[in-house]
Amino acid sequence: MEHLGFICLLLCVSIHTANSVKKSCREKNICVLKCGKETNGNVTWSRDVDGKREKILTIYKETVIKHITDSDKRYRSGAGLILSIFGFSPSDAGRYYCNENTVELSVMSKTEIISQERTRTGELLLAAAVAGGCVLALASVLVMWKCFSKRKGSTAKTEEDSAEKGSLDTIHIYESIYETPSAPQPGNQQIPKDGIYYLASHSGIQITR
Repeated sequence: MEHLGFICLLLCVSIHTANSVKKSCREKNICVLKCGKETNGNVTWSRDVDGKREKILTIYKETVIKHITDSDKRYRSGAGLILSIFGFSPSDAGRYYCNENTVELSVMSKTEIISQERTRTGELLLAAAVAGGCVLALASVLVMWKCFSKRKGSTAKTEEDSAEKGSLDTIHIYESIYETPSAPQPGNQQIPKDGIYYLASHSGIQITR
């Protein structure tokens, strides 16, 4: 029987420890405490004062009921049964309860503040590097597309010039205006092409077919 009682005590201590967390907040900031794994239902937030629980507020059916005088409205609640402490100060440090869940709250040390700032700076630098890489990649794609379009246009222009050069009128020169082209030989008949014809003795006279 004694062994059974000891085992039950260990289980109770384990359950209580599992629902206990530590948290540190910066001075003059908003400190947000979570109610363990609970996100809905009815809970009461309280604080340990000289070994006794002093109720702060109760969340009952989405209604917040305050048990202390809070003219500055420093204690508030929100979604997920959280407790928000505005203008956090060293006097707010201590043990807080949310039903049977506990939060050991302390003031963030200078070392923790520096570490937090470094982490935030690293995240900003990483985000900036990713954004810069995306911009460079986009610029490279645009440059390649522009070069490809320019090369394609140059090729089309060259083909067009070649076609125009091949279609220039053929110039024919004859000794006399009455001279006619020799009759085509059998098997090698060709139809004279249109063009400009010049007389050999009168280069200034031209006949256009």
